[in-house]
Amino acid sequence: MKGYTISLLSAFVALAVASTTVRVPSTPEYAPISTSGYYAPSESPEHPSTEPPYPDPITPTDGGNFTAVVGPKGGVELRLPVHRLQADHPDVFNMFILALQAIQNLPESYTLSYYQLAGIHGRPWVAWEYPTPSTGNYPYGYCTHDSVIFGTWHRPYLSLLEQLLVEHAETIAAQFKGDDATKYQAAAKKVRLPYWDWASDETGGRIPQVVAAPRISVTKPGADGAAAVEDIRNPLYSYVFTNDQYRDTYFDGTPQEQWTQTYRRPEGNPPVSRNDLSSDALASTFPARKLSTFQLFSIGTFGRFSTTRYMNVTSPIDFASVEQIHNTIHGAVGFGPSFGHMSSVHVAAFDPIFWLHHAQVDRLMAMYQAIYPGRLVEPLVRTELNYAYPQPAGIEDLNTKLYPFRHPNGEEWTSWDVSYADSTWKYGYAYPEVPAEYSGKPAAELTAFTAAAMQKLYAPSGQSFVPSPNNGTTTRIEYLAHVTFDESQIDGTFSVLLYAGEMPEGNSLVDHENLVGGVTSFTGGVQNHRSVISGTVPLTQALIDKNISGNGTACVDYLETHLEWRVLRGATEISFDKLPSLQVGVSGSVVTYYDDPTKLPTYGDWKVHYGVTHGKTGGLRTGHHHEYSYNGPSSTTTDKPEKKVRRSFSS
Repeated sequence: MKGYTISLLSAFVALAVASTTVRVPSTPEYAPISTSGYYAPSESPEHPSTEPPYPDPITPTDGGNFTAVVGPKGGVELRLPVHRLQADHPDVFNMFILALQAIQNLPESYTLSYYQLAGIHGRPWVAWEYPTPSTGNYPYGYCTHDSVIFGTWHRPYLSLLEQLLVEHAETIAAQFKGDDATKYQAAAKKVRLPYWDWASDETGGRIPQVVAAPRISVTKPGADGAAAVEDIRNPLYSYVFTNDQYRDTYFDGTPQEQWTQTYRRPEGNPPVSRNDLSSDALASTFPARKLSTFQLFSIGTFGRFSTTRYMNVTSPIDFASVEQIHNTIHGAVGFGPSFGHMSSVHVAAFDPIFWLHHAQVDRLMAMYQAIYPGRLVEPLVRTELNYAYPQPAGIEDLNTKLYPFRHPNGEEWTSWDVSYADSTWKYGYAYPEVPAEYSGKPAAELTAFTAAAMQKLYAPSGQSFVPSPNNGTTTRIEYLAHVTFDESQIDGTFSVLLYAGEMPEGNSLVDHENLVGGVTSFTGGVQNHRSVISGTVPLTQALIDKNISGNGTACVDYLETHLEWRVLRGATEISFDKLPSLQVGVSGSVVTYYDDPTKLPTYGDWKVHYGVTHGKTGGLRTGHHHEYSYNGPSSTTTDKPEKKVRRSFSS
């Protein structure tokens, strides 16, 4: 098993390679013949108020150069929660905001503009620093979803933006003169992409205030180099599109075509972002999301942890994934009467909150990698299409190339580059729960540290725990709804939302007081996903909040009467007959929690409470793949082979 024996010195050597342009020989699979030019911050022309009326289309030019993804130069710095970065490190936060503003102000025709970096993920559906395929452009971005490489693909994507943020920050800091120069130049080197922890008690899952504010005060270098305070448009609030021709051409036919900036849960005409309503929706589902985040670290394999694709499972916990929680965040932030940018795969990355959201996903992946350093990407047949792999054929595995990201030697990134927690250190960043101080130490030490840190953040506490005498443990029954459906049956992003309680007519289903959580299919305006996906909604806290006892049959009886679900696309309810594959089940297990913070919980036998959902539309039914019987216990305290279980299912 690989340990964390990489030294900080070797990490710094790797980071000494600057973001640069290099010439690469062609390869038979996906030949990099030509690219657009690379513009370092100091070389980029000033951003004009408007671009030329008829700019060139986004197409590669001859040259063979590309931008290598190497991470920031100079050492390993922490990525921090965005609200803590602002409060505790104001100078670093200031330089981060100035750098993000600078990138957003670059003309959209530039390869390293915010527009084109965001466009890697989805629209404008063109090659990025690769030639256009001979067959023409494909109606996809490069992003990987419903895929075992979901998490690993997004790591170099974030690193690309992060290295450019640091370059811009250092360029801006060099313009300060006098007493402020040293302070801001030092701060610029510490700039890293912050994250938004939507499972933290500190924020209650709400959108951080600094992200929801339209304006922000910054300190910039004045004409004479002296520090000058200025009120600016907040680059975390939205991205403003500057090229009308690009928007008309590349967003044609989308709900966002006419919008000149990104919106969250938009309302009205002209639209306005309703961050407050998005936050309310996120807060209402926070208890279940926090427990879902905790339960991620009991999932048995990296593949199940990573992707929402349905696989054979060994316990109801395995229906969950970090991608599924990620999907629900996209829906909650973007959905409204109109479809905000975060609700569509094709345009989500244009919203600045996308990057903070995905930094959180990357953080959870790094924590999982630290706790389970032997668990890697497992091979899985590709069903989802993207720009580099436009055909649903082949296997995705550790060797799959993570287009369009390349190393300085011209080789494409693969999941091998990011399969261990120490890969974050190699590319210039760390997280508080996966600190670089553990470089060179045995992997077991980092495992113990990260496990304890994770449990301090996310483990359940308070009511309904039964202490065990003299053995340092407590137990409680955890009730879990597990959901599967074929997402190709409904166009666009949609959710299956679960409610525990009365469902009076006329109340908003999105903001309903009895809403517990949901499972979301995250796609574009027109369906291009073709997978059966799964997810979970923990029900325990909702039952506790309603004073339903976990002992005896009270919980099951309540759920049989009061657990309901609806299918929604935005704020619009969709008939169940549009999603005939839907199956919702409920299982329960006695879970043992340990006083030792380094030891993760142990799940006992899972019992499927068939009667809770059977007979309801979309509930468990005989003869389908989601009917299971589990034998336990399912232990997550060691990285040993999984115990065989009984299953009863058929396709």
